[in-house]
Amino acid sequence: MVNRDLPALDLLCDDRLVYTHSVGRRDDKTAFLAAVESGAVIYPTVEHEFDDVAAENGMAWTSGGIRASIAAGGQQIAVDALTTSVWVHRGNSWKLLALQATARA
Repeated sequence: MVNRDLPALDLLCDDRLVYTHSVGRRDDKTAFLAAVESGAVIYPTVEHEFDDVAAENGMAWTSGGIRASIAAGGQQIAVDALTTSVWVHRGNSWKLLALQATARA
């Protein structure tokens, strides 16, 4: 996301991706990748912290937080959110199936 490496980001995301942003907008994989590719959303910095990670039967779950700077719509946005993500094991790799970000209170 930070490097706007679309081929790598495409490989990391499952085709069924549901990406729910901390502002309440939801994207599927196509919309998420298009926003990154077009520059509609730019992620200059992203820092993740993981509190919990669990895996079972080809699926993994993470919980933690994210701090990021985002440029969108001509505005700089500071994100400080809690996240939950679900990963699925496909072939030889793990793919992001869902991410839910919620602004910290």
